[in-house]
Amino acid sequence: MPVRKIPKNYLCVTGSFASRKNGQMGGFESLLEKEYMLLLDFDDSVERFEEQPVTVPVPGITKGYTPNVLVHFWSDSATGHFRPPLLTEVKHSDDLKKNAEKYARKFAAAKQYAAERGWEFRITTEKNIRTPRLTSNTLTEE
Repeated sequence: MPVRKIPKNYLCVTGSFASRKNGQMGGFESLLEKEYMLLLDFDDSVERFEEQPVTVPVPGITKGYTPNVLVHFWSDSATGHFRPPLLTEVKHSDDLKKNAEKYARKFAAAKQYAAERGWEFRITTEKNIRTPRLTSNTLTEE
């Protein structure tokens, strides 16, 4: 259940995503987020994922910080190895460079918040998302 509702935005693409894995609609605030959720939906190691999952308290920021996605993984059937949940922020790499100072406190707080719960925190960019696996021609090859 999202802790924050995604508002309509006329500067970027927002909408809903029908997840077969989660069996419900989920919201996204950018095409990059939607693409990431598509990858998660078809990743066999992912059990489920939640959008806008938690609000992390950040000193000096009244509303705190809400990362984009929390990913829960299946344990490895061969080894029994359990991968901890992954709290993720999805950003374009140029935005990260441009606003590094603005994001620094939020990301540091999220990393600590995740560690306290036995989770990992990671920033995911288009370099991790827009890979050959996402291209449409791989789906239509004969």
